[in-house]
Amino acid sequence: MAQAIPVTVTPEEREQLEAVSRSRLLPHGIVRRAKIILGLADGVSAYGLGFRCIMPGGREITLKAKRLLMAAWLVPALKAIAPHVGTIINAAAPVFTRKRSDEKADLERLIQKQIVELQDAASRNVENTRELAEQLQDTVKALEQAAVVAQSKFQYAVAFSVVSVALSVVAVSIALIAIFNVL
Repeated sequence: MAQAIPVTVTPEEREQLEAVSRSRLLPHGIVRRAKIILGLADGVSAYGLGFRCIMPGGREITLKAKRLLMAAWLVPALKAIAPHVGTIINAAAPVFTRKRSDEKADLERLIQKQIVELQDAASRNVENTRELAEQLQDTVKALEQAAVVAQSKFQYAVAFSVVSVALSVVAVSIALIAIFNVL
């Protein structure tokens, strides 16, 4: 385990470092250095200090914990993808007949077989591309329909806002008339 680097600060220096460490106007690097110096002065080792970070809400955590929090979305994504990795690899990696040393005599037959396999792979690529294009067209159509629905909802919201502003103006006018008639 790493030993703490002996750092001593006077009360005046500590006061200045604490002010700098709380500053939101100074550059981040200077604020961070002030926090490191304060941590070392408190006897925390450089390893244990872990370059502490302040999270929203004022909670202080180490940078390692922050990285773990940031990668929290990755685990469910990997769990969702993991069952399909084999299928993806099998579809993406072409499996062609390879030349073996004992097949030197049958070289022409091997080349012909490889050509057939390449043609088959090319035709599968065309089919897959066509299928992807159809899916893309369906997606674009769905997005266009959603945009039309969103536009109509937006127009409804604007109309509702205009009516409510008009009613508010009428209500304020009536209230002002009532106040001035009473006085």
